Amino acid sequence: VKDSKAKLAFTVPELVEKVRSTGLPLVLVTLKHQHEHHVITFADLLHCDSDKLPSVKIRQDDTAALLYSSGTTGVSKGVVITHRNIISMIVVFIRFILEESEINSWESVFLAVLPMFHVYGIATFTSGLIAAGATCVVMP
Repeated sequence: VKDSKAKLAFTVPELVEKVRSTGLPLVLVTLKHQHEHHVITFADLLHCDSDKLPSVKIRQDDTAALLYSSGTTGVSKGVVITHRNIISMIVVFIRFILEESEINSWESVFLAVLPMFHVYGIATFTSGLIAAGATCVVMP
């Protein structure tokens, strides 16, 4: 966590106490307005006044995600994924996978069982299917 210079952490209710030890501000991933953990919830973010949010200028070459290698040849290393990388993943996914299949993504529900700390989980579920209008249910 220190190496990544993270500014906040998303977590599920079951891991709040463990993730709290990082000292980062927490966003609780739940659609309920639970405040017993004294954290902001995802539901709070969905219902907040967008006029009060800071305006952030994002360039395509800015870091969007930092994925860590397994460290099989030494110390685990951060691999930078830029906004341009994510846009490219979405374009490829929609153009070459969804257009070639008979799936109506906007009518489909997919179960995301791939780890979201891996590029394939991010490319397939977080970026590709959601960008195509599908509903993704993420396994905790």
